[in-house]
Amino acid sequence: MKTSVRRGEIYNCQLANGAEQKFLVIQNDIGNKYCESLIVVPLTKNMRSRRLLFSLVIEGNAISGLDQDHVALFFHIRTLNKDRFGRHNRLGWLDYHALQCMDAMLELSLGLSTLQRLETRFNHVRRASDARGREIAR
Repeated sequence: MKTSVRRGEIYNCQLANGAEQKFLVIQNDIGNKYCESLIVVPLTKNMRSRRLLFSLVIEGNAISGLDQDHVALFFHIRTLNKDRFGRHNRLGWLDYHALQCMDAMLELSLGLSTLQRLETRFNHVRRASDARGREIAR
């Protein structure tokens, strides 16, 4: 029986070079069910990374399955083959509050926030206006 991977779960995976790395699954559950790969972000124990833009501290506790606090690096989004994920290497999952923080971090890192949408719209209108101004000047 295949293990169903869920959004917000934390896994300890073995990479191609033999090293082990903890990952947080950020892909939606429909994609997790039907795709051969999963969208994830790596976790690090290096707490200095928490100061980096687009990083999120995940508390080490019984729910997350982490023995100490880790930092999720949302600027290193990647995909991994689903075969690397299973019940044997699932550590835990994020609680509801941490999932909300994950969503907010994804919005910021991918430019999906309201502020980003407003800035994009403003820049688009400004570019269109500048282009019209150049046409009139010709």
